Amino acid sequence: MTDKTRTICKQCKKIMPYTAANTSTMQRHIQNYHSSLLKSTAPVMNTAKGQTTLSDAFAPKLPESSARATAIMREIGFFIAADMRPFSVVENQGFRRLLHTLEPKYTIPTRMHFTRTVVPNLYKDQSCTEPERRRKHRHNIRWLDIERYAKLYHNCSPHNQQ
Repeated sequence: MTDKTRTICKQCKKIMPYTAANTSTMQRHIQNYHSSLLKSTAPVMNTAKGQTTLSDAFAPKLPESSARATAIMREIGFFIAADMRPFSVVENQGFRRLLHTLEPKYTIPTRMHFTRTVVPNLYKDQSCTEPERRRKHRHNIRWLDIERYAKLYHNCSPHNQQ
């Protein structure tokens, strides 16, 4: 039969009260009298495949201004423009899950950030004008179509009208 009013230390056989229905008393006893056990016998936990560890779950997020976050954001913008995806794709569950799997510390910006900043900056980064771009990239006319689509989408989107 189990006595629910006391607990016994298995190391030194000391009997302690067990009145609060928690392990605080035993934990304090181990810290005070058997602290070496805490360091040497810490169980090694094998995490299930795909399970996030506590240290990973509470790890700091990737700073927005970091090179890695900027590169990811730029590539998402290119994905939206090149594949003619709606800006709302960044809010889709599958897309968010994919990015979380690839980089758990990355926080995906809002679609408005991609609409107003990321995708327009992709076009601004093109150093030449449209006629020059046509001459240079005759084989890649698709970029011009992407540019027109993005401008049209940006101007016609109900999210951009005030």
